[in-house]
Amino acid sequence: MADSVADAETDADLDDLAGGVGDEPGKWLAVGAAGLSRALAQVMFGAAVPLDHAPFVGLWMAVGSRSERARQQVAALRRAVPELPVMTDIDEATVESPCLLLMPDTEAPPRGANEVAAALADALALGMLAARQRLYLVTGGDCASALMKRLDACYIDVAGEWEPGMVLGYPQGNRKWPLLTKAGGFGDEALLVRLLRSLD
Repeated sequence: MADSVADAETDADLDDLAGGVGDEPGKWLAVGAAGLSRALAQVMFGAAVPLDHAPFVGLWMAVGSRSERARQQVAALRRAVPELPVMTDIDEATVESPCLLLMPDTEAPPRGANEVAAALADALALGMLAARQRLYLVTGGDCASALMKRLDACYIDVAGEWEPGMVLGYPQGNRKWPLLTKAGGFGDEALLVRLLRSLD
């Protein structure tokens, strides 16, 4: 079977590609951007199920992405909610904290991506393993991978979308671990602000 490389310029292009993959299940291994994953999910499983925000009573966010868009989203969140606790050290993160924003400490000496990801994942896992009905968000692929390893989880059971491009799922199918994932460079500047305020 020959490889195929396609340059998609529009959502319609992505839909066409996903349709081709869906027409021949098992033939293709699809590799691409988040937009392709969204198109594949639409083709294979139908429209995303809208999610009820009500069951969640708090939010911990681990922003592990170093993308410019992620930095803009964090800055917008801190402007909008200046009282939000910001933790940059795993020792400061406790399960009693009502809401955390976990992010790399830009004032400390530079750390490698793997080290930052592991520290954020360890801190986020503190809350998840406490079995509280809190919502958790992780951005950045390295951080998400480190969190899955920390939870000893091999897969995420996808429940639906919080909003387009922000997926809610449960690592290893555990309903005590509601986890939102998103690409660091995805979303408008106010995305994290909307997420936090949706829980009010």
